[in-house]
Amino acid sequence: MDKIRILGLKNEKSNVLSFLQRKGIIELIDLKISDLKENDASDVQVSAEDIDLQENIQKMQNDQTSLISGIHILDEKFPGKTIEKKNFNLSLNEFLNIESREEEIIELVNNVLKMENNLSSLQSELTTLNKEQQILKNWLNVPLNPAKNTTERTKFFLGTLNKNDFLHLKETISAEENLIAIVPLNEDDDLIQIAVVGFKEDELEIDHLLKQNGFKYYPFAEAGKPRELYNNTKETINKKEVLIEETLNSLEKIADKRLDFYILYDYYNIMIEQSQALELTKSTMATFLVEGYLPQKISNNIKNELENEFTVFVE
Repeated sequence: MDKIRILGLKNEKSNVLSFLQRKGIIELIDLKISDLKENDASDVQVSAEDIDLQENIQKMQNDQTSLISGIHILDEKFPGKTIEKKNFNLSLNEFLNIESREEEIIELVNNVLKMENNLSSLQSELTTLNKEQQILKNWLNVPLNPAKNTTERTKFFLGTLNKNDFLHLKETISAEENLIAIVPLNEDDDLIQIAVVGFKEDELEIDHLLKQNGFKYYPFAEAGKPRELYNNTKETINKKEVLIEETLNSLEKIADKRLDFYILYDYYNIMIEQSQALELTKSTMATFLVEGYLPQKISNNIKNELENEFTVFVE
């Protein structure tokens, strides 16, 4: 037996019921909400169905949002992969067949969204690493490891100064007779790289003095020698670039299948409208809702005859 549910206009109800009885439908139940008592068990059943209906509509709308996001991502990244108009000319069976692949398509679009998030993270990390490399390039010829050159009693400072500020710093230290050693390392037209060594108990005072004179710290003091850090960062950059390329290749393969995203989106539009119509007709005094069971071998014929002869929706 097949379960059948019918929504129709109230003024056709008697004719529809007569038709159904002639065709052999059994266990006919009137689900008209206005006839249900507040505490009746069937009222609880209908309310649960209403909740399921709303949840189903919400899920389809959420999936539509994911589908649109996936389409935009793929269209933006692969504008050359166009979908020919002829591919949208689907038969009704082909269109309805999309339901059987719904889970597969939603999983695919969710993968697109995950890969896009991963791609954004990788690209952000790559930008940061490249900025670090630009800084490290200026320190490649400095064979010092700030962490290892610091002892139990001394503190090692590494950074850059404007040449004029460097001269002023030297004069200040000389005048105050601070026990600070300053070693020039490299210089260009404007800046000079220096190493400063002082006692740990004077660390705050030295730090204040250096900053007063425009000292800019080497930003990777605990990471090792500049050239070692540069090479390690370069290796990390290469790995990130490979991951980005692999992710883009995966996305490009999915881009060839994004026609399914469009079709499923349109399918959801139809199903949402149908569900909303079902919800609306339940609440109007001009309609009726009944359900029952009829022999499986004639269920499709009955559905077609009902929809052809009456103003009804058959599920």
